[in-house]
Amino acid sequence: MAAALTAHDREAFHAFNLYDHDGDGYITQDEMKRYLVWSMRATGVKDVQEAAHQATINCFRTSDRNQDGLLSFDEFKRWYHASMRDQGAPSRGPGRGGTSFTIRVPTATFCYLHNMGPDGKPNNRTVNSLDPAVKAFYKNVFVGYELKMRDGAREWSVMKRYSSIRSFVQALKKHNGYTIAATFPPKVIGKVNIDDRRLGLEWYLRALLREPSLRNQEPVQRFLNETDADMTEPNGPNGGAL
Repeated sequence: MAAALTAHDREAFHAFNLYDHDGDGYITQDEMKRYLVWSMRATGVKDVQEAAHQATINCFRTSDRNQDGLLSFDEFKRWYHASMRDQGAPSRGPGRGGTSFTIRVPTATFCYLHNMGPDGKPNNRTVNSLDPAVKAFYKNVFVGYELKMRDGAREWSVMKRYSSIRSFVQALKKHNGYTIAATFPPKVIGKVNIDDRRLGLEWYLRALLREPSLRNQEPVQRFLNETDADMTEPNGPNGGAL
């Protein structure tokens, strides 16, 4: 579904999936309240149960057009876009407000094997393009995702492969038992919509990393500050923007 959406609606689609806990294509009042409680608690809202209840009631009052007690994606996206325009809305989604830390995945690009470095290890280069023709000219092409972060006055970015992000998330779940109200973009067989995956990764990482207690753990800090080893420019600093 997301592949057929406009760029304006893709972010709303990923937000919809965060609220739609059982994945049936509709959001119930319980599902909306469940997500809002989690979201508001992470941003320091007081009396989260009451705040989430009121936000849910207001949302369904204005957006549930056929009054069936469910929000379809079309109903939800109208509410979502209106909420995004309201700078004070507490339910604007993960990574919005309440923290100085932000993370985005603004770009994805093909990377390719360039040559062997002086240490005998392969070096890779970014192409800054997702043109499928790239695969006809370069070997071992893969997609690199830019993770762009800000924490207070500090801004930095790293490059990661999907497999690296996936392994990081799996390790967190295994060792920390950490769960969030978001779904990691699944590994699929066949053609992948790269832009859809990029947005899915951004939403998931926003939700995952909004908790300072998790973000400050050493393995998480290492992940956030190191570009994948096989994506580092030969003469560039590890952890810098490529």
